[in-house]
Amino acid sequence: RPKYTFLGTAGFQQIRLNVPESTSGCVSRDTFYLIIKPSVSVVVNPPSVTVCPGDTVSFTAAATPSSPAIYRWYKFGQSNVLSSGAGFSASQPGAYTVIASVNGCKAGFNVNLGNYPAISPRVVPDTPAICGGSGALLQVVDCPGCSFAWAPPPASSTSSNNSSIIADVPGVYEVDILDQNNCAQSLISQVVTRPYLIPPIISSDINDTVLTSICNGRPLVIETTPLDSCTTCT
Repeated sequence: RPKYTFLGTAGFQQIRLNVPESTSGCVSRDTFYLIIKPSVSVVVNPPSVTVCPGDTVSFTAAATPSSPAIYRWYKFGQSNVLSSGAGFSASQPGAYTVIASVNGCKAGFNVNLGNYPAISPRVVPDTPAICGGSGALLQVVDCPGCSFAWAPPPASSTSSNNSSIIADVPGVYEVDILDQNNCAQSLISQVVTRPYLIPPIISSDINDTVLTSICNGRPLVIETTPLDSCTTCT
């Protein structure tokens, strides 16, 4: 059965078909009418974007012709409809497809959502303590190229925009971090106070006799609390 391809401008078309008979020379004629609909195209803004992990991106599709356009959004390669409408928001990285339909004609467009590499900074030490009247050093590590803004407790008189801060009072110290891709996160560190450890110091002679004074040239043994009775001593 012969097949024919018709090309024409969009709109209402009248097609006249003449089919001559090869042996008799008779000609069969027919006329039919064809409605050619405009082809559809669709674009999305932005077509591809990379953001910080967890950030939400809004995509906007625009079909031509624009009315009456129907949109369906899908995860790339899947059939479940995620959203209807020209706008679509996503936070999970990956590829997405929008199908635009106008008067039964369809067109598709693929977009990509990527994430910058995640960073995992941390504050050391894990259990910071202020001993006596001295301060405690807090340091952010594993964050090269980052910027920092520390927020100490209200009673503190210290501040820092570096990776470290000297904690001068107990409480919660928070640090806001921006990495090289302007991805933000915050860490907190709970600082406590502890008294100075003042171990006893004992002087004795070689016979373990406690001495409070010695003669010049006499051997002296000085010792303090044994390590097995002071588990935090070094």
